[in-house]
Amino acid sequence: MIIQEAVKKYDGKVLNIMADGFLITFNSGDNMFKASQNILKQWDKFIKNIKSNIYIRIGVHKGTIRNYRTLVCGNDFNVAAKLESASRNFEVKRRNILAITKEAYKGIKNKKIKNQLVIIPNNKLNKKNTIRQKLIDTYKSIYIYHT
Repeated sequence: MIIQEAVKKYDGKVLNIMADGFLITFNSGDNMFKASQNILKQWDKFIKNIKSNIYIRIGVHKGTIRNYRTLVCGNDFNVAAKLESASRNFEVKRRNILAITKEAYKGIKNKKIKNQLVIIPNNKLNKKNTIRQKLIDTYKSIYIYHT
């Protein structure tokens, strides 16, 4: 319910749920960030209470997807999914991570929100993984927020 409550609160829409993954859209970058931040903070409280080390990774990209009934496809959808997967090995202090492409970052209008995101330096990326390397080569800047 953590995810669904945040999505509803910040005017998002769950398009699809695939196993433990959610495909969610927002009409604004600001609402996307607020919902993601809320999810990560609520998850921190939850895992602290149950004494667990299960973390959440969120990959965000701005673009077009195609949705037909339960089928979701499109290059932009794939970028978000790959970014989420690649963020597993970002060398950051904590493991709850929101990782967004420069295109999604440009969709955020609130400067206070933008100031909470940092570009992950290339030396903090595990270059051995070809997916991560392609993301960096293609999108140059990946911004992260973590709790």
